[in-house]
Amino acid sequence: MIESSGSGNPTARIFAVDTGTERGNLVLDGEFRSASYRESPGLLFVTTRNGRVYAIAPETGETRWTAAGSRVAAATDDVVYAFDGATLRAIRVSDGTREWSSALPGPVTRVSELDDAGDRLGVTVGKPRDYTLVGVDAATGAERFRHRASDVSGYHIDGEAILAIVADDHFTESVRRIDGRTGAERWAYAVDDPVRIDESNIEVSDEAIHVYAGEDAGVTALNQATGRPTGALGDSGNAVSCGPMLFSAPADGEPGELDAVDPETGERSWRLTADGELTGAAFDGESGDFFFADFGDEAGSVYRVDGAAGTVRWRCPIGGNVNSLRVDADPLVAANSLHPMMRDMFAAEGTADDSVYAIDRRDGRAEWSFSAEGLVVSGATARFVVVSGEGSLYVLRRADGSVALEPDYDRYELDGETLFVVRGATVTAYPLTDSPPEPPTDAEGGGPLPADDADRGDTRPLPSDGGKDGSTDGESLPAPDDDPAEPAKREDTTVSFCPECGVDLDSEADANFCVACGAKLPE
Repeated sequence: MIESSGSGNPTARIFAVDTGTERGNLVLDGEFRSASYRESPGLLFVTTRNGRVYAIAPETGETRWTAAGSRVAAATDDVVYAFDGATLRAIRVSDGTREWSSALPGPVTRVSELDDAGDRLGVTVGKPRDYTLVGVDAATGAERFRHRASDVSGYHIDGEAILAIVADDHFTESVRRIDGRTGAERWAYAVDDPVRIDESNIEVSDEAIHVYAGEDAGVTALNQATGRPTGALGDSGNAVSCGPMLFSAPADGEPGELDAVDPETGERSWRLTADGELTGAAFDGESGDFFFADFGDEAGSVYRVDGAAGTVRWRCPIGGNVNSLRVDADPLVAANSLHPMMRDMFAAEGTADDSVYAIDRRDGRAEWSFSAEGLVVSGATARFVVVSGEGSLYVLRRADGSVALEPDYDRYELDGETLFVVRGATVTAYPLTDSPPEPPTDAEGGGPLPADDADRGDTRPLPSDGGKDGSTDGESLPAPDDDPAEPAKREDTTVSFCPECGVDLDSEADANFCVACGAKLPE
């Protein structure tokens, strides 16, 4: 937490997440810029706008050392890479000693490792549409290569696969493979369609590089060594990676049709036909099944689909349209992730919904919903779902949708499984875990959420048809007998969305802007 002073420099105070106990504080010698924890080397780094880095031991709050630098770009167990403008520095983790400093040809924007051993760094410098990639020796800071081309809009770096995205002219762009040792261009693939390519349009696998090349060409698979096309993914439209599959709407298909494509072979595995336009996807790593959401003319539905055969295990119609699914725990959580101001633009008249829905994983039964004006789901854990509405914040029990907490707040932040609520000069931490700890004694108002059953929000149980005709049967089909009765916590690979316009974003991509509206994305 940063405290400002009208007469002096700000103070950074470090607190234990689980107890709220203050572990330490330090007076910064300039305006606070950022704070980030790096698992390797297990330190918290605080930076200031006048070019200082503070390394803090989170267990004790002790300041280990300070060094020059405005931002921390990367870190290992032994070295921290920090930059300030066009200067990149390697700082020894043990004592903060500078190992080397390198002056680069432009302001640093990104630092990536170019091999598993960490011997070489790829440093992106410059400004959008004018980027340069500089290869730097990680041990000495010496420049090893420089890739420079006109109108480079970005670099996609995935291990040793280095790809430059270059605007060839006003209408076409190309993807160019860069040699990680020399910086030379090994091949180039020109995208003829007038489509704007960024890192979210590129997927790298062991066998091929997949590039979304526009509505007409769909996704093209390129040979990694030669850059020659080895096939197209069913002449399909824009593709989204989810779990082990690529999903795309066939160019010649009907609304609601979705092809599941094996990314290694480019062959279609199966096709799903839904009632409306498919808008959300999530993968259940335990069972191998997929979950989808659609926008219908009257209302939306959620589907569970057999991952191997593509058959629908169940379909759950609900009272509104959703496009975001969280399948990491039970029950499933479905909501509309579009900004409230955008929902009417993307949904059929009268179907835009300010609700979150909970659905049983086994049989597709809609268990409960919660509604609030302008509702947005901020996050979810195995026990709780955090949602906000117009000026209100609610923590819902995931099991039944009842309101566990409705705090007054000036601002809040959900970090992992802890909710931080700021009210005036007080910060309160609430653990959203399976087994909340005992209330701390050193922090006012913290500790586990209340266990009362008061329902202070608009939570309601739902029949399985979403409340359309009062039927309790709906269209849900029972899951097969081999479906686990007690699902464990599962990997959540839900597709993420732009916070400004709400369109789907590839959760594995590292693009810094939305391809639909151009909004800058959070780092």
